[in-house]
Amino acid sequence: MTGTSTYGYTGGFAGRLGGTLAGLDNQITVKNVYGNCMKPDGQWKAAGNSFTGSSEQAAVEGMKLTTWQQVNDKLMELFGVSLPWIVDDTALMDSIAATLTETKDGWSAMDMAAYGQLAGKTYKLTDAARQNIMDLLIAEASGTTDAGARSRIELVLRALGVDSTELYPQGSSKAVNNGALLKAMDMSGVTVWAAPYVLLANMQGGVKLTDQQIETLIATIAAAESNGILGSSYGGAYYADPDTTGAAMAALSAYTDRSSAKTLLDKLVQGAANHVAGAGYYSNANSDAMLIIGFIAAGVDPETVLCASGITLVEDMLRYANDANNGFLYAGEDNALATEQGFRALVALAQFRANGGKAYNIYDFSKTAVKPGHATGSGEPDVPVNPPEENENITVTVSIRTPAGMWMDGKSVTVKKGSTVYHAFIEALRDSGITQSGAASGYVRSMTKGGVTYGEFTHGDNSGWLYKVNGVLPNVALTQKKLADGDDILWYYTTDWKQDPDAGAMADQSLTAADVIKLINAIGDVTLDSGSAIAAARTAYNRLPAEEKALVTNYAVLVAAEETYAALVKAQQETSDVKENTAWRTQYETALDKAGENDLTFGSEWLVIALARSGRTVPDSYYDSVVKAVQDAGGELSDKKFSEYSRVILALTAIGKDPADVGGYDLLAKLADMDKVTYQGLNGAIFALIALDSAGYEVPAAAEDANQTSREALVAYILDKQLSDGGWALSGDSADPDMTAMAVQALAAYRDDAAVQAAVDKAVQTLSDMQLSDGGYSSWGTVNSESCAQVIIALTTLGIDPAKDSRFIKYGLSLLDALCAYYKDGGFCHTRDGAADDIATEQALCALTAYARLLNGQTALYDMTDLAAGITPAEPDAQEPAEEQEPAAQNGAVVWIVVAAAAAAAGAAVIAASKRRKKE
Repeated sequence: MTGTSTYGYTGGFAGRLGGTLAGLDNQITVKNVYGNCMKPDGQWKAAGNSFTGSSEQAAVEGMKLTTWQQVNDKLMELFGVSLPWIVDDTALMDSIAATLTETKDGWSAMDMAAYGQLAGKTYKLTDAARQNIMDLLIAEASGTTDAGARSRIELVLRALGVDSTELYPQGSSKAVNNGALLKAMDMSGVTVWAAPYVLLANMQGGVKLTDQQIETLIATIAAAESNGILGSSYGGAYYADPDTTGAAMAALSAYTDRSSAKTLLDKLVQGAANHVAGAGYYSNANSDAMLIIGFIAAGVDPETVLCASGITLVEDMLRYANDANNGFLYAGEDNALATEQGFRALVALAQFRANGGKAYNIYDFSKTAVKPGHATGSGEPDVPVNPPEENENITVTVSIRTPAGMWMDGKSVTVKKGSTVYHAFIEALRDSGITQSGAASGYVRSMTKGGVTYGEFTHGDNSGWLYKVNGVLPNVALTQKKLADGDDILWYYTTDWKQDPDAGAMADQSLTAADVIKLINAIGDVTLDSGSAIAAARTAYNRLPAEEKALVTNYAVLVAAEETYAALVKAQQETSDVKENTAWRTQYETALDKAGENDLTFGSEWLVIALARSGRTVPDSYYDSVVKAVQDAGGELSDKKFSEYSRVILALTAIGKDPADVGGYDLLAKLADMDKVTYQGLNGAIFALIALDSAGYEVPAAAEDANQTSREALVAYILDKQLSDGGWALSGDSADPDMTAMAVQALAAYRDDAAVQAAVDKAVQTLSDMQLSDGGYSSWGTVNSESCAQVIIALTTLGIDPAKDSRFIKYGLSLLDALCAYYKDGGFCHTRDGAADDIATEQALCALTAYARLLNGQTALYDMTDLAAGITPAEPDAQEPAEEQEPAAQNGAVVWIVVAAAAAAAGAAVIAASKRRKKE
């Protein structure tokens, strides 16, 4: 039971509930005791009687529960319930092993080989299962051109004691050398997701990569690292990828004799630990499992790696064990992949413990004796089980779209209730002339028709097949997505999922009151490090429907935690060493001075805008670099991301240059085609509207056969994307503060239209509702400075003072206070515990410039009509208005274009220097 300064306890019950408990035998554990539960001398009292005697104090001391196991034991004793992560992991591992003796999955076969190395284990693959997997892999090795697949073949066969350099297909005396075929591949074309597995395959001894190939793979992994975690920028956010990070840690641990690998491994180990510490819980066992494997390979005990909730990484994974204790869940259902990876982590953990905590790499089978592999057939793959025949029929439609046209258009198929997308897909392919590979594994690698193949990576590094059900991309494999009568399935091939406006736009997972209760409980004792946990709970609560909110029984704990956290933040800001940092003008001018020392070239647009609009001088060399970049590109900065042009137009306008003539190229003309502008989705429309409005540019005429852009069309497009909660997002059904703020920036100049005014008013209220107790915001799971900056720019565009408007002050902390809390060493940090970085600093400077202009009564940050009128921007140290003075309303349009990120969100503007992180 947790007390707060608002609600104390009476006899052990929260004052709101009332009631009395008498006697020590009740064994109520109380944390953070306040008010009538504590005497001035620090002694406890309950039911009106102080615990002053030595025996009473000893009894109270005995009530303390200092480990999760003790908590679990007490819960079981008192109430017959247990914590979800208190699981006998050895029994769970053995139960899973019992289900895998006849597996047809290669990874699971490898895991069983590692399991068999543990002392006293009797479960093992049957001879028939071993031969079947060997047959499958030899057949695959005879034809695959994918480095990831060849690496998997290498690892699994070595684990089974098969020499991958001598693989004989059925009836053939000519061996296939999988190791040599893998070595012959161009390593510069291997993706970051496959690179760790190629390095792991090389460990086995049959590949023999060159030093240059190894360094190329390490460099590929290093290029995806940010703040010690691997990930990618996509769709307006940065997505961390803990799964790939874990695999990379395992791979790099085998190459620590190389300085490049050792340096990167150390960075990932620390970064992964920090990432885990920032997460109340991960949302699946898969991520936990892969990080556990990586930590163990690096010699780090995963049972010492703590989540923000206080449980260990191992305990977090065990929360997802199924009720039968023989597998793991994903999205609440038994899942083969979660079970496969969870089992691997349990085996690695068992070996780590047995080895006395020494580093153990579960992928290392280099000492396993091998002999040539001979196939006896082509192998029988693991195929999802069909629903029972007695189930009623349902009818769905299936379509297949390729870049060349429709291969299948709305074909009606009948399957049994309980069928998945896999079953409907296979049924639709019957007699269609279309063949596929990979569907049974949950991922379609290729489809072929009439000799034409569209496959994974065959049309670019980011090409492949995606599917939607009723217009939404599910967040599960096709073998897991169950269907309902009347569902519409679309398979479509993308040549670059990073530029696909739908790719990764996963449907929001439905939240329940139980989920929120867990998140609130995970907050624990409130400290200055509790911001992310509190934000996660608040964000989840706000997304619940009203009827679910009423079921959150510990909501008062969340409110109290927010109040306590705000008080801690405010107290920190009032200390002598922090107080100076909250003087925003001092921060602003110091950061501007430091930023002005940078070498400004093409790609520095946001910093250029901040400097120019603050009255600072931008050197001519910047414009020269832009001209050169545009000329070198032949005027084509991008053929898909037209926000690239918007970004440069804004920067050139800010320094008084004509974007219609940049080295002989007209950048404004690139915004004439509405279809091209909106190809990347919402960001494209937002940025184009802001760029056109920045100096009142006329919309250029489009080609005769193109869809003409107009301001009216752009406004309508943005309005159409507004969510029911009043905000905007790159994907899903819940508002994101960054995208909501940017949409407001674009629409601000059109508020004379009643529909636009209503949309903006609703968005402002949404932004107020989303604001956290410390005055800031969380986006994609991370409390960060950039979100604060975006909202400040939006509010100042509307003439709203983010430091004074009561809607944006929470517990005495304003939005401006929140941004200033990220100031460090002459710059701004992405997160409060991080170091100052360029991206956060650029966004903060744009926000503070917008605020300075508001106070000075100037046009909004990106309303550059003042330049056209010959008005010289005021210096940033102009006097603030008197306390009672209301800032002048602004009608100009503003924008921040965010460089986005990751393998799971809808396409968006990927604007050079301003990527968002994950915010996972």
